[in-house]
Amino acid sequence: MPFIGQQPTTGAYSKLDAITTSATATYNLLLDGGAYSPASANHLMVSLNGVMQAPQDSFTVSGSTITFASALTSSDSIDFIMALGDVLNVGTPSDGTVTAGKIATNAVTAGKIASGAVTKSKIGTTELDLATIKDSTGTNTAMTIDSNGTVLMPQKPAWRLGLSPAQSETTTGAHDILFNTTTGQNCFVQGNLTYTPATGILDIGVAGVYQINTVVRIDDISGGYLVLRISINNDLTGASETYSIEGSPSTSYQTLTASDTFKLSVGDDIKITIHSSTDNSFTIADNTAFFSGFLVG
Repeated sequence: MPFIGQQPTTGAYSKLDAITTSATATYNLLLDGGAYSPASANHLMVSLNGVMQAPQDSFTVSGSTITFASALTSSDSIDFIMALGDVLNVGTPSDGTVTAGKIATNAVTAGKIASGAVTKSKIGTTELDLATIKDSTGTNTAMTIDSNGTVLMPQKPAWRLGLSPAQSETTTGAHDILFNTTTGQNCFVQGNLTYTPATGILDIGVAGVYQINTVVRIDDISGGYLVLRISINNDLTGASETYSIEGSPSTSYQTLTASDTFKLSVGDDIKITIHSSTDNSFTIADNTAFFSGFLVG
């Protein structure tokens, strides 16, 4: 059955209908009774009187018409015409038929991408969300791009907490220091951290190695001695410690410090405790007690 309109030319190998010659050079090309239009004369094999004819030289093609270089007679015989289809090209793929697997690795170069197709706000017609670009987990913000297209580096976890007003204690044992200033005195909390002033606990949201520091000033010591500790997950047995000198009523001020490096996991918590050896009274002075730290790596 002939094709309606232009027939496919890729991979179609067909013997065209027989042609009866007469005193003319021009003949219609038919396939199963329907007009056949090859891509060019080079796509036909034509045998005339037992001799293969050279395309373009011995015959030309226009649409579905073949024209020989000179007029034939009724005694000539067109032995056969073979249509080879489009043997040199793969043709034009149909819409939606070229998949990623059909494109070789590194085949698409910058020279093949249309000017303006890729911008800071889109690739082709697909708009990009420039507010956040997430990492491979899809959960943590890897970087931020502002409205000008400037890449802003992510904030690493870091903090500095202060104490105001003062905290007073009168009994022996361990006391959690409740650092309650998170914005004043140049204090801050940034990155994936959560601090609860009511408990003095800082929760870790990013695993890694942290440098942790604390310093407090003690006022009005009535006796005994004090121990300042950095406590991880409320474990005081292996915590970093700094001992004060023995206090006495005549000693108005003592400064205690503790500093250490810890490898922490997500969900670990940190707090600062101060241990009193006896039921002595003391005050952790305001604006002179700080708890700070940052992610080393």
